[in-house]
Amino acid sequence: MSTTPAATDGSATRERLIGGLALALKERRLVDVTMNDIVRHARVSKRTFYEHFADKEACFIALYREGCDRVAEEQARALRPEQQIGDLITRLTQVYLATMAAEPVIARASLSDIFGGGPACLAVRREQHERFAEGMRSLFAGAAQLQPGAGIRPMTLEMAAAVVGGINELVLREFDAGRGDRLQELAPTVDGLIRSVVLETR
Repeated sequence: MSTTPAATDGSATRERLIGGLALALKERRLVDVTMNDIVRHARVSKRTFYEHFADKEACFIALYREGCDRVAEEQARALRPEQQIGDLITRLTQVYLATMAAEPVIARASLSDIFGGGPACLAVRREQHERFAEGMRSLFAGAAQLQPGAGIRPMTLEMAAAVVGGINELVLREFDAGRGDRLQELAPTVDGLIRSVVLETR
């Protein structure tokens, strides 16, 4: 199916609006961002905004989903279950912290501001949290199959969710303390947390 010019233009405008919200979040917290802020940065009218999104919350959900997709894509490119388990854990830690540090405004909004949204925001947050938990569980399950004898513990979805939640809380603490540019300093703690859950004690 070919993409019509109208469809292309509509997609580009939608991305401009999402980008406008991202720029607005550099100036103020999500709860304080107004429709005027978004359309000013996107350089479109309010009428155009409402042609693409029902409200600010819907625009934020689109921004949040795109950010999560980028993190997931980066992890998919960088991580393979056949990697030696210690290297795999270290690489997972590095990739996640690097992607969070690369987009601090969106990361902070996704970890904190989203709780101030409505039910739709919270539902999407839970969906994405479970997505990353399942991705972690699946990654280490695959590693256990490919590396018998490596001492890899079975990981339940609940355990993976707890690890993802714990890491996100550590990242949020750094943002709250104004240290969003120093997330890699969390690497030893995050690496140790994952190892304590994934690897058998010897």
